[in-house]
Amino acid sequence: MFDWIQDFIDWVRSLFEKVTKLDHFEADPAKVIGYGLSNDWINQSLDETDKQAEAMAVAGVNTANFEVHSCSEWGGYDHSDEVLKKLYPRAKKFLKRNIVCEFNVVNGNHPGLCESKYSDGWFQHACIEIKNNLGMKGIRIQGVSEWGQRQRNGKCWRKFESWCNWLAANWSG
Repeated sequence: MFDWIQDFIDWVRSLFEKVTKLDHFEADPAKVIGYGLSNDWINQSLDETDKQAEAMAVAGVNTANFEVHSCSEWGGYDHSDEVLKKLYPRAKKFLKRNIVCEFNVVNGNHPGLCESKYSDGWFQHACIEIKNNLGMKGIRIQGVSEWGQRQRNGKCWRKFESWCNWLAANWSG
């Protein structure tokens, strides 16, 4: 509702902050140098995230990793839109420096992920929201990690496979 206020505040802050920018978003896998808080990105403040992104740009680290719904401790899988709203401003700290954001949408080991409430629509909504709010430039996205017949949620591995196939067909970045 008041996203424009946050955008304005971010714009004013940007006038006074140092932003080191890499030459380009790195697409060559042989040149990827990455770091990320993976599961704990959500516990870091925007200011801390900005400092991390700046330090990474200065050091030439060109990729940051985010496990999007990793915050299952406080119910992140059940509050996907809240998680995504927290993700966007943090990801933008990296994107404005041409640091690629690698998103892992879900971890296949999350307890209960086989339940019907985590439907194709639930997964697709998260991916579409990421695309609508961040675009595809500078984003690499993995649908599901740690899945397969012998993993914790092995009984629903076909569901995860279908999510990955859907994402591959609907994400050109």
